Amino acid sequence: MKSLRNAVSLLLFVLPATAVEFHVSPGGAAGNTGTEAAPFSTIAQARDAIRALKQSGTSTPGATVLVHGGDYWSDESTAFTAEDSGAGDG
Repeated sequence: MKSLRNAVSLLLFVLPATAVEFHVSPGGAAGNTGTEAAPFSTIAQARDAIRALKQSGTSTPGATVLVHGGDYWSDESTAFTAEDSGAGDG
């Protein structure tokens, strides 16, 4: 049993972390989780989701935001700051 536990521990140590992927689509919704099946409706939602991951201490090698084709309308701009940069994360 001890060798199995050591093998699992080693496997978890060796496996690379999985990058996070969020989807944004004009057909998305504010309450969605940002998956391909339940995309966000704005880039700001994806930005905020990534900020929340960083603040929670979740370690990921990076995040990808896939913006699906279509028309996007917003009454306000989306701003990115140094907080949104991946520089120096790793």
